[in-house]
Amino acid sequence: MNNTPLIYAPVAVLNATGERQAMFQTDESGQVHFQVAAGSEYRLDIRYLGYADTLVSLPKTQAGTLRIQVALPPSSIILQGVTVRAAKPTIRYDAGKLILSVSNTPFAEGSNILEVLQKAPGVSTNLDGALSFRGKQGVLVLVDNKNIYVSGEDLSRYLETIPSSEVEQIEIISNPSARFDASGNIGVINIVTKKSKEKHLNGSVQGSATYGEHFRPAGSLMLNARPSEQWGFYGSYNYAGGKTLTINNSRREIASAGAPFVFDQGGDRISNKTDNRVKAGLDFDNGKHLFGCLFNGFYTQTDIDNQSLTQIQRQQTDSLVQFRNQSDNNWKNLSGNANYQWRIDSIGQLLDVNLDAAGFRYSGMDKMESRFLLPDGNPLRSAEVLRNSSPSKVQIWSAKFDYTYPFKPRNYIQTGAKFSRADTDNDLVFELQQNGTWALDPKRSNHFLFDEDIAAAYIDFYDYSDAGWDYGIGLRTEYSISKGNNLTIDSAFTRTIFQLFPSGYVRKFFGKNSLMLSYNKRIDRPDYNSLNPFVFYIDNYSFWQGNTALKPQLSHTADLSYSFNQQLFVNLFHTHTRDVFMQFPIQNDTEKTVFNTVQNIGSSDYTGLSVSLYKSLKPWWYFAGTLTGSYTNVKDTRENGSPGVDGFQGYFNAYNGFSLPAQWRMDLSLTVNLPNRSFWYTKGYSAVSIGVSKSFKQSTLSLYLNDIFNQSRYRSSIDYQNLNIKSYYKPETRTIRLSFSYPFGNNKIKQQRDRQTGMEEELKRVKN
Repeated sequence: MNNTPLIYAPVAVLNATGERQAMFQTDESGQVHFQVAAGSEYRLDIRYLGYADTLVSLPKTQAGTLRIQVALPPSSIILQGVTVRAAKPTIRYDAGKLILSVSNTPFAEGSNILEVLQKAPGVSTNLDGALSFRGKQGVLVLVDNKNIYVSGEDLSRYLETIPSSEVEQIEIISNPSARFDASGNIGVINIVTKKSKEKHLNGSVQGSATYGEHFRPAGSLMLNARPSEQWGFYGSYNYAGGKTLTINNSRREIASAGAPFVFDQGGDRISNKTDNRVKAGLDFDNGKHLFGCLFNGFYTQTDIDNQSLTQIQRQQTDSLVQFRNQSDNNWKNLSGNANYQWRIDSIGQLLDVNLDAAGFRYSGMDKMESRFLLPDGNPLRSAEVLRNSSPSKVQIWSAKFDYTYPFKPRNYIQTGAKFSRADTDNDLVFELQQNGTWALDPKRSNHFLFDEDIAAAYIDFYDYSDAGWDYGIGLRTEYSISKGNNLTIDSAFTRTIFQLFPSGYVRKFFGKNSLMLSYNKRIDRPDYNSLNPFVFYIDNYSFWQGNTALKPQLSHTADLSYSFNQQLFVNLFHTHTRDVFMQFPIQNDTEKTVFNTVQNIGSSDYTGLSVSLYKSLKPWWYFAGTLTGSYTNVKDTRENGSPGVDGFQGYFNAYNGFSLPAQWRMDLSLTVNLPNRSFWYTKGYSAVSIGVSKSFKQSTLSLYLNDIFNQSRYRSSIDYQNLNIKSYYKPETRTIRLSFSYPFGNNKIKQQRDRQTGMEEELKRVKN
């Protein structure tokens, strides 16, 4: 069996009673050397990312320098001819992040990475497929520490095309250190894929066919090549397509003298999407210096047919409005990253430099037709036909460097700086059809420019003590200048923000158990669409509009986490947010219209408890479950706002995996969302899903039935101030999917190098 040297792996030297004497790191060749006393007994405590803590006793030796080669084969650690089997845990905590080892996870076999994420501690998806962490949306998802420029339903469809066999581990960072951008109050999920190590070509092919109301194909091709020890190439292509159906009904009441006005609407939307994504990269690594470049690109085309019928009532139906919006949208992106690393010495001194550039282009055309009818279906007045084009472009540049300096093998600092710039240009052109010709509608048209510069610097300090303690503290500072210019109405603004963002954690080990307390302060800047003042039609009486006055929200988060035997994980967390923003409807009782916009509501306090269990109940039965409950209090400081709106929400997910004879598997999962009360009251819902898979020599065939009883739906209502709205939202969740994955080439692999670019925060704010 070939053994791979562990480069820069931490090694603790213990005496005969288990007290830590010193802490060292292996060098570039995987060796560790230290001074020993004659006749003394020593033990080595080796902790390597993704592997169980390993304790090895060394024979007594003469005084002098002891050199030990530390090497790791696929399932064991070799120390001077002594073999110690290393059981890879499914989940473990390491330096403030929770690591899910996908390659050793029973429920990952034959599945895609979205299915694995849905079973990770604290992670869930809503009915649109958007990822949430501990009940809150907005988590930043990276692949190999790079943003993938996609969110919501598109993110879920992309993750469905990545087979779990291509992923080494998933890192869930609830409280990122100062090294990370201060943006966001949810956390970071980093998906670390595998990468070729030997001189060979390998990869995988994955394909799936999903059917609910419509057919949706998807597939991916991933390749890794290493023609020499120093050169490495990798790339992938992902495709997802097909139609989805969404049912959207609502009832809105507007108080008036006598009977209220009632807008009773029923509608559906069919979205036909084609998504193509390409990634290509190369690395040159001679052990001392590393040069790498990475390119990403995607092209997404979406055709949407949205139809609705609204009954306008006051005691009885007065009129009807038939509305139809047919839209054709195209979204393109090309981004590149250049990376340089200088491993200055063997004790871990490192310089890391990243240069990034990304460009986005959007072009869309919407054609909207409204027919106004009497209750008997005859015309009330002439139809209104509108169309709009909304070309937009986003350019982002960034440069950052990170420097690591170990004071001792047991403590070190990281410091760095970053500069980024983003330019956006959005031009909305509305036209009204009059007598068969199109005429510009200047009241609805708008041209908006926005640019932003952010400069940041940080420092982190980490220390590992002899008594099973470790801690880290950090401070980040960010200064931003934002400029907006509405060319249509000749209105401009400039905002500057300077903030300090402290962070830190302290952790105590009790054998295989650990207790950790962490804190950080973060900022969540609005995405670029939310700052755009354009008015977008939902129908004749409902609109969506951006808000140029939107301010960032600032959050303070404290987290107490306990890990027991790498199986039970308990988290108690609290977040206080100032200038909290959320999408909120504003109703004009006179015009009978409602505008949905993102507003700064006030402040919020979010407190919760999450408990996760990952355990083999039987040799053939694996269980993974998470229960999360949280309580939110929001103080609405707007005019006539409520001093306190309270709400509870809860989420439960249980997965059962059964290993059957002849390489068969069966998976059974249950998801329960409890009722949620805040400004909106949302009824609870649940879903039961089942899957079977068959593993062959090198491939896996899977059949998965999602939401068998078709119970996943949103039923929500709001009765606040002048708002009285009930809504029903039902996406296409009951589906059957047949998937096939086939890895090829040499299966000796390692994870891709841990690599951050400089654009994670900026790219998160670009939405398609």
